[in-house]
Amino acid sequence: MPKNIKVQVIGPLKEEIGVYETSYDGKTIKEVVNQFINDYRDKLKKYVDATTGSLKYIMIILNNKHYLMLEDRLETVLKPDDCIKLALPVGGGGG
Repeated sequence: MPKNIKVQVIGPLKEEIGVYETSYDGKTIKEVVNQFINDYRDKLKKYVDATTGSLKYIMIILNNKHYLMLEDRLETVLKPDDCIKLALPVGGGGG
């Protein structure tokens, strides 16, 4: 099992939660993100789906690739040098 998978919180979410970087042991993206949710549950309340317990409205990025672009998505197996970034989507206004 990979050790010390780096988790970085970026942008406005970093200010809201009050943490920039931490690390967890975990085999998959899902395991690591779930540990993060458990550690910061109070500060993440509005971003955690009450039914599933998973994150909503937060982008999960592994090594600069959105997890939806990965073949195994949240079940992607992690390597020791992997970095997961969590961020709020940035919306832009048109015209």
